[in-house]
Amino acid sequence: MPESTYGTWARGYDRDLRDPQGGRRKVHGDPVITSFPAAKCGQPVVPFVGLAESMVLAAFRKAGVSLQHIRQTIPVLTVQIGTQHALAFERLYTDGAVILFDFAQHGGNDEEVAEQLSGLTRIVDGQRVFAEVVRDYLRRITAPCPRRRSPRRCGVSLACW
Repeated sequence: MPESTYGTWARGYDRDLRDPQGGRRKVHGDPVITSFPAAKCGQPVVPFVGLAESMVLAAFRKAGVSLQHIRQTIPVLTVQIGTQHALAFERLYTDGAVILFDFAQHGGNDEEVAEQLSGLTRIVDGQRVFAEVVRDYLRRITAPCPRRRSPRRCGVSLACW
């Protein structure tokens, strides 16, 4: 990932853009991952939870979800689940266009898969999805486990098993 992209995710941005009529307008984007101001130049500014958020964010972007949609989703999800680290939450899915959240209680066997998927909801507008329709397109956002070279994947929490 380019350093400039990661920096924008961690620090946000303020830009002056030209509009089609030749004028200028200011555009602002808040940070989308957890970070802290550096006390000294070259000091780390992204904690572990920020790294987890950035891995999930990169996975959403790779799956085709727009950064604008992700920016709209974060504050809504933060309020709904009551955490400041919404992107590091385990029950996030995508169909390649939007971010979905699983509000269903999770069971431990395959017979409960349909029931689990029935709780999937589009975060921005609160619409529930038809599990039968999105099942073939659905992807749980995961990241490669850094301590293993096997094709196993870690959950969004980045806990290796």
